[in-house]
Amino acid sequence: EEWYVNILRRKPHWAVYNELANIKEKLGRRTEEMEYRKKALEANPDNGVILNNCGMHMVRMGETQQGIEILRKAVEKTPNPIVHSNFLLFLHYLPEPDCQSLFNEHKRWAQIQGPITLAKTSHDNVPDPNRQLRIGYISPDFRNHSVAYFFEILLDEQNHQTVETYGYSNVE
Repeated sequence: EEWYVNILRRKPHWAVYNELANIKEKLGRRTEEMEYRKKALEANPDNGVILNNCGMHMVRMGETQQGIEILRKAVEKTPNPIVHSNFLLFLHYLPEPDCQSLFNEHKRWAQIQGPITLAKTSHDNVPDPNRQLRIGYISPDFRNHSVAYFFEILLDEQNHQTVETYGYSNVE
């Protein structure tokens, strides 16, 4: 924190403001965090990552609608899949989410982040419709995270005679 403050004394820069905001976030100093986020945004108003950070902070602080609009702008400014995923996540924080809009936004994510043109069109497997289906799930959140609890019902309810399940953790 001290080093970043020294840098700002010499020359203000949006990236330094952003890093100081991240430090304040980790320390739980939300008011100071937002001050630095606003300064970063003023210095670089079209930066998708800064917009993303500001939007997420606003939603977490209860400014849900305003935060969502900032996140929407972040998605427009950057093709970053993490920024886009954050936007989708925080759409669920709206007091009265519109299911059709949520679905449409998720479809838009798929069109941008994983277009059908990137799909493999020929497969080496045997096209037997009666064979056991193998499904692999990848997540860093299979351990101590709410994803694990929501995911459990999916595993419990699938037909284990027709589906073989694999879990892959993408953590160190």
